[in-house]
Amino acid sequence: MNNQIHRLARLTGLLAGLALLGPAGAVAAGPLTWSAPAQIDLQPAIEASSIYAISCPSAVLCVAGDDAGNILSSTNPGGGRAAWSSAAVDVHTGGQFSIEGLSCPSTTLCVAVDEGGGVLTSINPTGGAAAWTRAAVDAGASGLSGIACPSVSSCVAVDGDGKAFTSASPAGGAATWVSEDIDGTNSLSSVSCPTTSFCAAVDDKGNVLTATAPSTTWTVTHLTSRALLSVSCASASLCIAADDEGAVWSSSAPNTDASAWHSATVSDGVGIKALECEAPSFCVATGDAIHYSANPTGGSAAWTKVGSRFNFEPTALSCVGTSFCTAGDDDGDIAVSTSPTTGAGWTPAQVDGAPTLLGVSCPQVTRCFADDDSGDILVSGHPTGGASAWRAIDVGSHQSSGSFYGLACPSVSLCVAPIDFGPYGTSGSGGYGSYSKTPAGSATSWKTIALLRGADPVVHGFFNAGCAGTSLCAITQDDGTLFVSTSPTKPKTWKKKSSKGQHAGVFCPRRGRCVAPGGSCPTRSFCAVLNTVGDGVGDGRVSTSTAPARGAKHWRTITIDRGNVLTSISCATAKLCFAVDSVGRVFYSMRPTAASSWHVADRVAGPLEAISCPSSELCIAVGATGVAVTGSNS
Repeated sequence: MNNQIHRLARLTGLLAGLALLGPAGAVAAGPLTWSAPAQIDLQPAIEASSIYAISCPSAVLCVAGDDAGNILSSTNPGGGRAAWSSAAVDVHTGGQFSIEGLSCPSTTLCVAVDEGGGVLTSINPTGGAAAWTRAAVDAGASGLSGIACPSVSSCVAVDGDGKAFTSASPAGGAATWVSEDIDGTNSLSSVSCPTTSFCAAVDDKGNVLTATAPSTTWTVTHLTSRALLSVSCASASLCIAADDEGAVWSSSAPNTDASAWHSATVSDGVGIKALECEAPSFCVATGDAIHYSANPTGGSAAWTKVGSRFNFEPTALSCVGTSFCTAGDDDGDIAVSTSPTTGAGWTPAQVDGAPTLLGVSCPQVTRCFADDDSGDILVSGHPTGGASAWRAIDVGSHQSSGSFYGLACPSVSLCVAPIDFGPYGTSGSGGYGSYSKTPAGSATSWKTIALLRGADPVVHGFFNAGCAGTSLCAITQDDGTLFVSTSPTKPKTWKKKSSKGQHAGVFCPRRGRCVAPGGSCPTRSFCAVLNTVGDGVGDGRVSTSTAPARGAKHWRTITIDRGNVLTSISCATAKLCFAVDSVGRVFYSMRPTAASSWHVADRVAGPLEAISCPSSELCIAVGATGVAVTGSNS
């Protein structure tokens, strides 16, 4: 397990036992007044949800459903996370239902099905939770698993108990749906209806079921002993089914017998959960990556893997014609392509579930930068202005890299950010960081730094950067090693440096200020860093020194937050420091070397991960679920 997973696992455990507080007011004891939390980085959620269903009735409308009962929608599907909105649609007293299937026959009707046997409909799918209505249609124990609506007046749904449900008025409530036993006790997993006069469904026993009209008798054809997960029919004369081991089964006469079906291996041992055949010469399949075929009945050689440079295994897929496709995965990512037959055409971006903001750095009171675990850089020229004053730059997709973790910006024209795992999220060699000379610019202004090079078999995560001006920056490796550069924008200048003789994690040059990634050294004669217990995770202690360059014996460790995890510290001056912890408390001290001088200034909603104080009059803290709080004297 890599270090990012260790740290996120710790955070998840803390969140589980935390009752989030409401917006905090001013606290007279603290030197600053702290704002209520502002959501600056996506909608609130602790972790990403799995996207199991998606439907795009046009290239300017896509609707998706996840396993937490949320409907995601966008009128600009390729616009990144900011272009998608989320609505908690399918919730109930005991929790929420997973949305298992979704079909939008037009831009003014979408129909979804859930694991609780409900059918959800909307004539305004981007209208939020109030625009959706749920009808309890299926009383079976296994829930509804798929739906296909070839028109606004014809829908077919299937369930895990071998039943098909049909409706000529899908938004008309439960009474408009008629059920029929079509597959004994087998579990139906997917249904496809290219027209109102032909449907095909598949089950977990390797059967394909076809009907020339949804209300007529269904014909059962046994293909394989494997479970079939998905089916898509371009027409009544071309259907493709896929199994749980990565094979596709194709037929130009799907309504006949098993001899008309032929198998081909497409995905390397990974089940194909979604298929989309828009034409006989255009089929897209998921699995271990995205696969494409212009001749889906042509065997294994006719299928090509595309999109494989991403760590992206979609679980839902929808295409509009042959030049626009959208896919979703179980990490809350959406990938949109206007060139779905090529790998370069697919770029996944997380749209479901809020990232955790892991770093913040303010070189000026009028300029702050933050980074998150989804590869975004957030920028604000008015950091106390609330959510609307921040904008996100999707650097991670540009670099195809992992999450950022604790950036440092010594000026408005230089930011350095560690990358917590290697490019593409793989287990390849090396360790990486990123820098930009114009950090408030576009994603392309950020460049990758290869901190570790060579044939190291392990990906090295990096977290926390620190800079003593623009000519000395350091980044911490996951094993505690420091990488230091006196010219941070030149990748080859980054070298391993020992902090032997100093406090762990602190580098002191012969002249000038020390640099402490994750800590704070506002002057040559003062540094404060968090005590850690491994993997960069702090305990409740702070180490300070009034002579940091003179060796470890000149450091003193004090406890300021007994029983909790301190996550970040920032000192505006040697006489004013702030720290934050994993339960959302802000601490301050006007004499930071003495434990008795530390006090709680405020407690805000949710865990805080990082704090930056560009002056004694302003601090910005960020944390889990993408929130920021500001402390100011105004």
